Amino acid sequence: MSTKEKIKTRTFEIPKALLGIFFTKLEENELDYELIEVNQDGEELEITISYATHQKDEVMDLIELIDDYYSENEEENEEEEDED
Repeated sequence: MSTKEKIKTRTFEIPKALLGIFFTKLEENELDYELIEVNQDGEELEITISYATHQKDEVMDLIELIDDYYSENEEENEEEEDED
């Protein structure tokens, strides 16, 4: 009986500022991806990542990377508004 690992997919919208870091992590972790589209204003790239169950931690690290980016930008925007 063959025990094949289930392959899952997840779609990401990657901000332009994170492209280098994000793709470096994809390559380091040998994750397969497919380019879906570049959004109309060119600020984000949409990709789909295919991964096996044992690669879940690597995918979660990518999610955290994007979440941290947006959290930091939100905090900076709030600080700028407070200064006005």
